[in-house]
Amino acid sequence: TMKILFINLPYYGHVIPTIGLVQELIKKGCEVTYLMPFEWEEKISESGAEFIGYDNHKQLSEQIKNAYAVAESIIEKYNFVPQLEVLKMADVFVTHGGMNSVSESLVYGTPMVVIPFSSDQPVNARCIEKLGVGKRLEYSDVNKDSIKEYVLSVLFDTDIKDNIAKVKKLIRQAPGNPGGAETIIEYYENM
Repeated sequence: TMKILFINLPYYGHVIPTIGLVQELIKKGCEVTYLMPFEWEEKISESGAEFIGYDNHKQLSEQIKNAYAVAESIIEKYNFVPQLEVLKMADVFVTHGGMNSVSESLVYGTPMVVIPFSSDQPVNARCIEKLGVGKRLEYSDVNKDSIKEYVLSVLFDTDIKDNIAKVKKLIRQAPGNPGGAETIIEYYENM
């Protein structure tokens, strides 16, 4: 029996997309253990994986509070927006660059302006630039003029439009969780 350990960042956008893959691996006879903070125990246990917990002492960055202060002066605020519905219609997505938001943007073929703050967001922003599906705007450079400049730059960049269309097509052709589980198992069986 193949044993697999999942270690992930304790954020919704990182964990939730892996649950289906965990379930597929278990269906294929693998023993899956997931190491996460205790507040994730119920969700991980529902997947069928063995849960190993730890205390999460991480605090949110002060930069996020600062970002909201800037945003209040340039955008309308809502308590909730249906992000997937908005992405279907959006020409450009201004985002913090969290994995869930980036993945959803790629699925819907919406180019991005990424303003990363912490954890995985700077890495995601670099990947977005490397793939040519958006641009990174440093938080320290954020103001209404820079946001306008970056949004218009992404909006009218034909290379970004072409690249995001290619990535969207590749994602739509991907085999999903069953294919991901099969790839992991084949890789380790052939080591």
